[in-house]
Amino acid sequence: MTYEEDNAVTLLIAIEEPERFGGGGGGGGGCTSVGDSFWWWAKLVVVFIFLAFLGVLFFLWIGPFVMNKEVIPVLNWET
Repeated sequence: MTYEEDNAVTLLIAIEEPERFGGGGGGGGGCTSVGDSFWWWAKLVVVFIFLAFLGVLFFLWIGPFVMNKEVIPVLNWET
């Protein structure tokens, strides 16, 4: 395959300065109302509960499996 300059594509990217302390901009990042703030905190709590649940599962199931299959045989082999 050969390169032909006539088929070249030029990519133009427009960069705008964000407004420092004013409103506008559309893609802010802060919550705009009490309801939005409530749902943000609710989602955060749900994520932490899920992570805690995964941690408990790891501690109860995967931890003993690793102990029985890896750690204890190595200790027995060393003694």
